[in-house]
Amino acid sequence: MKLETYLKTTKTRATGLARKAGVPASSITRFMRGDRKTLAPSTAAKVSTATDGAVSVAELLFPSGLPAGACMSGGVDMKNTTTMKE
Repeated sequence: MKLETYLKTTKTRATGLARKAGVPASSITRFMRGDRKTLAPSTAAKVSTATDGAVSVAELLFPSGLPAGACMSGGVDMKNTTTMKE
């Protein structure tokens, strides 16, 4: 789901989502305005988590879609991976 759709559907403001994700609101608002083409991977992961996965990391990193032939998981079972620590 696109971030804009999520915010409209849940009646959430970008600032509220940013607070929940623990990221600067400007990261989200600049992305939504088109000032940024993508989010940093760690920011994308936090935003996706804050949306309970409704907005995927892939959607935030590649809003125009993955390049032809690309795969996000590389064939790895993502349920059995460890969580990245910052």
